[in-house]
Amino acid sequence: MRGRRWLGLWAGALWCATLVGCATVSVATDYDHHVDFSSYHTFQLVGGHLIHEGIADDNNTLVKDRIESALRAALQAKGLQESPGNAQIDVGFYAGARSRTEVEGMPPYGPGAGFGPFWTGGWWDPTFNDWWTRTYSEGTLIIDLVDTHTKRLIWRAYAQAEIQVPVSDQKIREAVDKAFQNFPPRK
Repeated sequence: MRGRRWLGLWAGALWCATLVGCATVSVATDYDHHVDFSSYHTFQLVGGHLIHEGIADDNNTLVKDRIESALRAALQAKGLQESPGNAQIDVGFYAGARSRTEVEGMPPYGPGAGFGPFWTGGWWDPTFNDWWTRTYSEGTLIIDLVDTHTKRLIWRAYAQAEIQVPVSDQKIREAVDKAFQNFPPRK
């Protein structure tokens, strides 16, 4: 009976860690290290593309408008002014969502699965008695900043998070804000 109690506590801790880990937006950025970002003062939104489960979803103007609104707010918060037709930076995006499935094996509990320093018959037996699966939607947002004069990519952000479809305005703002957290890049 005691083994089941520990198993329940361990499973509860694992579940909480999974929820906390999935609740965050992970971001990575890349940029041209030769660019002087302080010379840019204006931007224009040039649109983007949406993909859902591998199929183009460009007619989803609800999500496109939410992304553009979040981009506009983030760039203006960084001191850039929107100037359509006369901008120094073109801002575009790609956004997608797909189903993901996680599979985790649960080690056996009870006699023979005790805790100790050895792989077999020690800390964990090499077999799993129970399997857990979890299916969720993963969203990816790629933001590109392109120099309008040279037509070269100067900055790119990749943001990924677990989402609920349809994706909320709050989750989009969170992803965009986190993407621009360290913009402009410091050399």
